[in-house]
Amino acid sequence: MACGSIFYGALMGASEVAAGRKVCLLVLLFLFLKIGVEIFRGDSVLPYWGTQAFIPAPLSHVAGVTAAFCLYFARRRGFVT
Repeated sequence: MACGSIFYGALMGASEVAAGRKVCLLVLLFLFLKIGVEIFRGDSVLPYWGTQAFIPAPLSHVAGVTAAFCLYFARRRGFVT
């Protein structure tokens, strides 16, 4: 959910002509790289703390990004308001 939400917000910001557009483009690039590295390595690139074993699920990030793309393009086409 978090990755998809961040990605959707960055997509919305990247399509604007505001000063924050470059930041949004960098966020999109970082998320693509992060997900790619996690899929390739099979481990999270972000640090995690806790007593329980952490099991990364990069495919959930892919699902979130896919949902963000679908919602973004549906909104751009006028299917969703």
